[in-house]
Amino acid sequence: MSDPWFARRFPVDDPRNAMAPASWKGWAVAGGFIAAMLAGGLVFAVVAIAFGVIWGAIAFACIATGAAATLIALSVAKGDATRTVEDIRGPDA
Repeated sequence: MSDPWFARRFPVDDPRNAMAPASWKGWAVAGGFIAAMLAGGLVFAVVAIAFGVIWGAIAFACIATGAAATLIALSVAKGDATRTVEDIRGPDA
């Protein structure tokens, strides 16, 4: 993969396999996730006031699930599991 959006945070021999943004596209995806969570909070408030807390919670859960699934799917599809963020950006970045 020539331009990974995400890369490992820790070396391959480390048991932790967390991914982190490695390019502006990865940061845009992370920002989109945060925006979706904020929008979900707003939807929760509006729906909870109009229809009840349970329906607000269901609406938020649907938005959060979709946002999390998108973030995870993109980090797997556009991520580099063999190099770290530091390997991609270089030591000066």
